[in-house]
Amino acid sequence: MKIYNIKSQKQLRQKLRNERPLSERLLWGQLRNSQVGYKFRRQQGIGKYVVDFYCPELKIVIEIDGATHETEEELKQDKIRQDFLESLGLKILRYRNLEIKEGLRGLVPYLIKFLKEWDENHPIQTTPNPPWKGGGPTTPKPLLGKEGDQPPPNPSLERRGTNHPKPLLGKEGGPTTPTEHPPTPP
Repeated sequence: MKIYNIKSQKQLRQKLRNERPLSERLLWGQLRNSQVGYKFRRQQGIGKYVVDFYCPELKIVIEIDGATHETEEELKQDKIRQDFLESLGLKILRYRNLEIKEGLRGLVPYLIKFLKEWDENHPIQTTPNPPWKGGGPTTPKPLLGKEGDQPPPNPSLERRGTNHPKPLLGKEGGPTTPTEHPPTPP
């Protein structure tokens, strides 16, 4: 059973690539052509979902959430989607449009650092059977509290004191960004 880039989603993926919001265009400008050290694909189909950015080498998904991700129903759907993606052994990094638009310069160096640490600490392990056929995840579960397990914060926004109206949901329903942030870059 094919789960990546299903043919029936081709037109949707093309439409999403052509009608991207500003924040996706800005981040793609930094991710494209392996500028962060790893190849990313944009608008990648995974199962019945289309994710914003996907790095197959590291099995990392980057999602950018806009205003459409704030109602209780939409957050519930995001959680279902995230649980499915995590069941495939994928790591999900979520950022808000505002974080990308206002803090891209501060975010990119931390994203590069996170990707390198993730690559060093989470080698890809394949299983004979994928999770939907009774096999285990394709990457080991991160150890709680281990440095590098959380997506990088956006120090540019922290410096400005920008707060999110609602936390984004991560594993176990908690926020996906840590509460303690590394020092602000010079």
